[in-house]
Amino acid sequence: MAEFSQYGERSVLVQLGESPLGYLTEIQNLFPEAQISPGLASVVITFEDIADHVQKVKSVFPTSPSGKAFGTGKKFHIPVEYSGEDLAQAAKAAEISVDELIKVHQETIWQVALIGFAPGFPYLLPKTNQDLFKMIGRLASPRAKVPAGSVGLAAGMSCIYPQASPGGWHLIGITNTLLFDAAKEKPSLLAIGDELIFEAIS
Repeated sequence: MAEFSQYGERSVLVQLGESPLGYLTEIQNLFPEAQISPGLASVVITFEDIADHVQKVKSVFPTSPSGKAFGTGKKFHIPVEYSGEDLAQAAKAAEISVDELIKVHQETIWQVALIGFAPGFPYLLPKTNQDLFKMIGRLASPRAKVPAGSVGLAAGMSCIYPQASPGGWHLIGITNTLLFDAAKEKPSLLAIGDELIFEAIS
């Protein structure tokens, strides 16, 4: 059941308890003048005028995800060297072998749910095998520095670190794909709604 609340002077926070990806296209169609800011399990809808918009949003908000694709619909193949130092630990948490974890990670279609934490950093939700990846939590102690290009798993999601930064995800591999380039007109390679498939390289 969605929960609605005023969020500042012009915005409404809708807490869904699930990914908002399946709702975004319909929300955008309902409120074309509004700014849509999705989170992992919520969405903020910001209007141009200062007012309490809660009832307006609540009265027309979709009762279930439409399943319509959101965003550009781009699909990416990301090469990965599966040599991360937490690979064995992640496989143990998922109660499968290292080889099986690598296989499932590649077979899964991953969708960009959110860009955040750091410029170009994608939070990737699995479209299949959700229960398996939920078994892999965050590290007990985050690292002070994770190398750029590191591919991680945590809390039912995968990620790629665009730059060297602190982080608490299980590192399972590394890619040379450039995710963020400040010199470009659109610095982030990925956008919400894009889909990724990981491919092993040696």
